[in-house]
Amino acid sequence: MDIQNTERAEDGQLAGMPGTALDPTLRLWLESQRAADLAQIAAAQRRERCLVTLGDRLRSCETASEISGAVSEILGCVLGCARTGYAAIQGQYTFIENDWTDGTVASLSGQHEYAALGPRYLSHLRRGSVLAVADARTHEATADSAACWAAINVLALLNVPLLDNGMPVGLLYAHQSQPRDWTAEDVALVKEVADRTWEAMSRARAVEALRRMNDTLEGQVRERTIQRDRMWALSTDIMMVSNREGQILLANPAWTTILGWSEAELIGARFYDFIHPEDVDMTRRERRKLEGGQLLHKFENRYRTKNGGFVWLSWKAVPDGDIIHSVARDVTAEREQAEALQAAEEALRHAQKMEAVGQLTGGIAHDFNNLLQGILGALDLAQRRIAQGRLDGLAGYTAQAKQSAERASALTHRLLAFSRRQPLDPKPVQANALILAMEPLLRRTIGEMIQLEFNLAADLWPALCDAHQLDSAILNLAINARDAMPNGGTLTIRSTNSEDDRICIAVTDTGTGMTPDVVERAFDPFYTTKPIGQGTGLGLSMVYGFMRQSGGEAKITTTLGAGTTLSLYLPRHTGDGTAEDTATAPPPENVARGQGTVLVLEDEPIVRAIVVEVLEDLGLQIIEAETGPAGLEILQSSRPIDLLVTDVGLPGLNGRQVAEAARVLRPALKILLMTGYAETAAMSGTPLESGMEIITKPFAIAALATRINEILGASSIQPD
Repeated sequence: MDIQNTERAEDGQLAGMPGTALDPTLRLWLESQRAADLAQIAAAQRRERCLVTLGDRLRSCETASEISGAVSEILGCVLGCARTGYAAIQGQYTFIENDWTDGTVASLSGQHEYAALGPRYLSHLRRGSVLAVADARTHEATADSAACWAAINVLALLNVPLLDNGMPVGLLYAHQSQPRDWTAEDVALVKEVADRTWEAMSRARAVEALRRMNDTLEGQVRERTIQRDRMWALSTDIMMVSNREGQILLANPAWTTILGWSEAELIGARFYDFIHPEDVDMTRRERRKLEGGQLLHKFENRYRTKNGGFVWLSWKAVPDGDIIHSVARDVTAEREQAEALQAAEEALRHAQKMEAVGQLTGGIAHDFNNLLQGILGALDLAQRRIAQGRLDGLAGYTAQAKQSAERASALTHRLLAFSRRQPLDPKPVQANALILAMEPLLRRTIGEMIQLEFNLAADLWPALCDAHQLDSAILNLAINARDAMPNGGTLTIRSTNSEDDRICIAVTDTGTGMTPDVVERAFDPFYTTKPIGQGTGLGLSMVYGFMRQSGGEAKITTTLGAGTTLSLYLPRHTGDGTAEDTATAPPPENVARGQGTVLVLEDEPIVRAIVVEVLEDLGLQIIEAETGPAGLEILQSSRPIDLLVTDVGLPGLNGRQVAEAARVLRPALKILLMTGYAETAAMSGTPLESGMEIITKPFAIAALATRINEILGASSIQPD
């Protein structure tokens, strides 16, 4: 059928077609299309009117309740429903503050538990799906709960959930008490209204929150101000606000409680005026740090009280532009307690030291009394034999006395080493040669149950130390190692070059090891694990003293039950010269007679007489003096002197001072210093000048004679 030439009347109705009659079927189709177009236009106009009306109403609404009421009323009228409303969802409940009805059904205002509406309905709701139900009795989402819907007069329903972060927080609904086919326009309208409802409610909640905040802000500020003022007034800590010039701008009542100053006396004053004079400079330094933006934490100084005393305050401060906020705590009592605790600890350490001294003196007295008994007993027997005219056995008695005296000498040297006052004669020492020379002595000392092994570096550097003291230190460590291996074991002595330019001599045993508390106190003065009479506690402390006095150190590495290594670190000799041969021969009993004049300075008459007799036996001329000043006066004279033999510990001027003065007066003068220990700087590490030597008391007569003969022989002095 050709309808291209269809004619329409002015009102749009088909008027006919030229030469063709209008088919009734076509007429009906055209009329239905026109009706659909008109219905769509009407629906669009209705939707537009609804949204315009809704927008006007929402602009005047301020609360969520007003918004839900307006939306319910407008939507219900536009859709022609029995009931419309907005339900807020919280957990398992919906809250309907108000809804709209056409009067044929009841309002649902209130709280409802929606679980009774069935799992299928809940599944749609939780997914946030739009649900349009024409008949609740047959729809898959509501059929299992049709009775519940019927109870609230609902046969048809349209739900549009409101989502927040994917979760349903509200529901815009329309209910009909009869079945109803919801059109696409109906669904689109409700969805558009739901979006505008959510925006309006979000805006209303924000406005409400802002209003509540504004309503309570003044009260909050007032309450916080009250709390701040209460803390300011009740705080037991001093609080202060000051400016860059150091003026106090604000001060809390704690100033009066702690220091006695009133607010009127503080405000406007400079806080420096209240600080102890000795603490002002350091306070200024800390203040400059604050002005530079740094925080102040636990700075302590003293503030003057009104009655003239001083209180220790610990400060915390923070800068704020040109203003400094400070808080201080009174720590006077804490400092007094700390000082009292320190004094108590000092007293305890002193008591422990005195107890250790008592233990030490007990051991030393026991050893020394035994030695003195040997000396006095032998001499007494010798005197008895001489008085009886019997000379047999005298050599044995004198040998016994000498042996005891030599043991006493060794004991005093151990004491001096422990106190780091022994006279040292540091020279280049080849430690490997020294250790190997000690092998026979070490094997006799440790016994047959202990195996002795050596692991000595072939390229070992020479050490700078006193060879005899190193010999004694290694022997002490070997004795300690032996005592730690009562059932036998292995003693190993190693030598290596260390990375810090020192040489290391390590003595390792496979014995019982040490507990941590023993390691901690092993080098302590007076400490020993042995009972009185079986040790003086000077072994390791003597080694430690020797190492420290030599510029080295001693370290302990131990494992309980698995042995101990004690390592000695000695300075490396880096100068010219060859390491000293430590395996020296004993001095000869007879020495050649020398020539020359010797000045002897010794305040002990017996010692001086012995020295003079030795020198006279050598055929030397002797000048004697008892004090340093007397000797210096002789040195200032024109009398010829080839050798000065002087004790170090002289009254007035010590021997080292006399020797130095003698070198100024007589630059070529040979000098021999006698000393039992180096009490002052006279012998404390300063190297001896060329031509100046030292001999340690007690010395053998033959050793003294040999030393003097060597000195004078080297000088090629001719008699006057």
